[in-house]
Amino acid sequence: MRLPSLLHRLRVLLPTAVAGAAVLLVPSSAFAVPTITELTPATVQAGSSVVATGTVAPVAAGELVQLEQQLDGAWTKVGQLASTDAGGAWRVTFNPQVGGQVRATQLSTTGGSSAELAVQVAPKVLSAKLARGTIYPFLNARATWRVAPATYPDGRVTIDLSIDRRAAGTVQATIRHGIVTATIPTKGVGRFNAKLNLPARGGFAETSAATPLSFVVRGARVGSGSSRAWNTSLRAALRFRGVHVPGGSSFDSRMGESVIAFHKAYGRARTTTFEASDWKRLTRSAIAVRDRSAGLHIEIDKGRQILMQVRNGKPVMVVHVSSGATGNTPAGRWKVQWKGDWVPSLYGSLLYKSMAITGAYAIHGYPSVPTSPASHGCVRVPMWIAATLYRRSPVGTPIFIYEGPGTTRPSLGRGHRADVPELAGIDARRWADEAL
Repeated sequence: MRLPSLLHRLRVLLPTAVAGAAVLLVPSSAFAVPTITELTPATVQAGSSVVATGTVAPVAAGELVQLEQQLDGAWTKVGQLASTDAGGAWRVTFNPQVGGQVRATQLSTTGGSSAELAVQVAPKVLSAKLARGTIYPFLNARATWRVAPATYPDGRVTIDLSIDRRAAGTVQATIRHGIVTATIPTKGVGRFNAKLNLPARGGFAETSAATPLSFVVRGARVGSGSSRAWNTSLRAALRFRGVHVPGGSSFDSRMGESVIAFHKAYGRARTTTFEASDWKRLTRSAIAVRDRSAGLHIEIDKGRQILMQVRNGKPVMVVHVSSGATGNTPAGRWKVQWKGDWVPSLYGSLLYKSMAITGAYAIHGYPSVPTSPASHGCVRVPMWIAATLYRRSPVGTPIFIYEGPGTTRPSLGRGHRADVPELAGIDARRWADEAL
């Protein structure tokens, strides 16, 4: 080969050889890129650790890997610097304060970074307690929860309630600086569980308390001589089931009539004292109505001897009454025909807050309302209740009168055409100011 041609070839090949030699001189680890294989767990409670594991490719030992989390828009180092083993694997343990994206960066040479994975941090419920003192049915309880970290954002939270393992609704509360203060409605007796739920907010994942706040509410016998607190508790309980109660905080004859209405509605002995066992019955079952249609109507159950004002299928005013002693109060579907504050009877007496049903039959106030049928056909209502029922029952209100549970036999209203003048000799006007 001629010398000039050889020199020309050397000039062409030399740069290529030098470049190849340069490539061989750079360590293969310079191109190692980390990968995060797993975050365990991906969702962690505040204060707990997360383990990040991964590899580098190509496989190389001694590679330095730093875990980073994106906080406030910037990548921040978390955990200790890790070094890969002979198989190129690495492992970092860290305690995230909030959730966010995490990546691994190789620091040995190139600084290559992995794809991002998300870690979620849930706040942790540290403690829960009730305020001291007796817990009365229907008078509520006060509870507090402490949550970590205190940086969990302020706002609304929810609490799921149950009574004896039966769902009893959800209430809302507010968390401020890591403290939740809530009013827990104690609508009944039994074992209450209140479970705190914290929504996803401010970089924190949603979570619920691992163990609900648990407490027992017990009932007591309530009657004449009972304390103000128990009388208030009973009034709230009876209202909850739709039983009409008087104002005040003492146990008087009017309150006794409200308890009679409750006992009648539940098929119990018709006494004026609310027994300790009655609390569980009130807690677990509503008062039964016959007609669940929309709107307002009145039901008179001759078997239970109660009158119920029902709105959209729910009893909203339950009172004890006394219908015709001979069973002649006419069963069927009627309506309030007309109304009068003081309506003369056929015998010259006045019937207080009278609402005509059909013919000479009416619903009206009366000073004496025994626990069993005693009138001559009309429906007697206690005087202190009559005005309220009268005001809440406009002309045209449907009235459904029936014999009682499981009975289909009609009552045709045979017998007296009108009430005996039961108010004769009584100054009924004095009741007007006491009606609620």
